[in-house]
Amino acid sequence: SWCASGNCLSLNHEYDKAIQAFKRAIQLAPESDYAYTLLGNEYSLIDELERAMACFRKAIQLNPRSYKAWNGVAMVYLKQEKFPSAEFHFTKATNIFRTNPDLICHLAVV
Repeated sequence: SWCASGNCLSLNHEYDKAIQAFKRAIQLAPESDYAYTLLGNEYSLIDELERAMACFRKAIQLNPRSYKAWNGVAMVYLKQEKFPSAEFHFTKATNIFRTNPDLICHLAVV
């Protein structure tokens, strides 16, 4: 799938190609919150934070229980040093997946 290809490209630090793969995944499955979340992660990696935020918000619109998208929003706010907003969104993610150790650690940091 295009998401799997994008993940491989991302792991090889080929971010532009990964972004293209995730965009293709969205073209084929426009209701895929997962594809939007992955695209948001790529944009966040290259500090395209407004684009990242738009992708995460679209993922949340499609699936309000997408803890990965809530976490993505929080990570953008953390990069922007908007700590109260980061904490709020980490809390939303943690409330969805209470036993995820990464989310718990992120929440503890802010």
